[in-house]
Amino acid sequence: DDPGNGFPRPDGDATSYDDQKWVAGYDGTSFSSAVDGTEDPNDGDARLQLAAAALLANRAAQASYNSNIQGENTGLGRQLRYKYPHIGQGLASITNVQTELKINQKVNSSVIANVGKIMGLNQGSSSDYEFAGDTIKYLEDFIAGIGFPTRLRDMSVDKKDFEEIAKLDISEPAFGQGAGRVKDLSRMMEILEMAW
Repeated sequence: DDPGNGFPRPDGDATSYDDQKWVAGYDGTSFSSAVDGTEDPNDGDARLQLAAAALLANRAAQASYNSNIQGENTGLGRQLRYKYPHIGQGLASITNVQTELKINQKVNSSVIANVGKIMGLNQGSSSDYEFAGDTIKYLEDFIAGIGFPTRLRDMSVDKKDFEEIAKLDISEPAFGQGAGRVKDLSRMMEILEMAW
């Protein structure tokens, strides 16, 4: 179906070239700069914000991979791709980044708050922890607003598979996962429930 910008909705793998064009609102014939396809050759802000949001959210979520920063990380994106053929790397990453930001909101609140500031959000008098929550919510709303799922249930992930996915993930560390890798089955199940 056509969401109004001339491209069909992504088929589930945001890493494909056509899906990237859809997200960017690019049709190859215009100077469209807004995510919704509105033409304004003098305004590149929407594209820049989209690129910055994607990059910064990814970096903030992976901050726990750095041994100098406390936090938890998982390989759930990889497990979802292996278990469900319809879930590509891009779609798994979009959903997983939100979960990893949430599970690390307390220990990495200043990192996540900085992402919000860079994206132009106003912290006001909120603490870094509160503002990190606002940033996570903003990213969720943004992702949902461009038509991507934000929850595992939206990607047809079955709750009956949670234990299998959790067991696989705690037994198969992924590249870059250090001391913060979740190794406890009950904690992994909590994280899956949070993402559901």
